[in-house]
Order: sequence, then C-alpha cells, then structure tokens
Amino acid sequence: MVDAVSHTVPLDDYLKDMVQAVYSACGQAMAHLKDDDKTVDQALGDCEEVLNTVMAGKVDEWID
Repeated sequence: MVDAVSHTVPLDDYLKDMVQAVYSACGQAMAHLKDDDKTVDQALGDCEEVLNTVMAGKVDEWID
C-alpha cells in the first residue's frame, strides 16, 4: 500500500474550496441568467479566475 504524502489533506481542502467557489458562481449565474447580464458576466469571470488559478498548478502557494 502506498502512503499518502504529507500535504494531501491541505491540498484536498484547497481544491474542495475551489470546486465550491466554482459551483457557487455557476449557481449565481444561473439564478440571474434571464434578468441580470452583469451578474452573469461577473459570475463567469469568477469561474474563469478560479479555474485559471487551479490550472496554473502553483501548489506550493496553495498549501503554505
């Protein structure tokens, strides 16, 4: 059996927070899809920012 590395819990917690942020922003966008373009654009921008942060992969910065 392979032992988990020491930073898996903080990394998992960070990524869970990122997934929750994207989920929340998507929910915000969907709630205002028909009545508030500005809110939808902001929510999509938030999603893009979170996803770009994760895709940049700077794990050392996430788990300080």
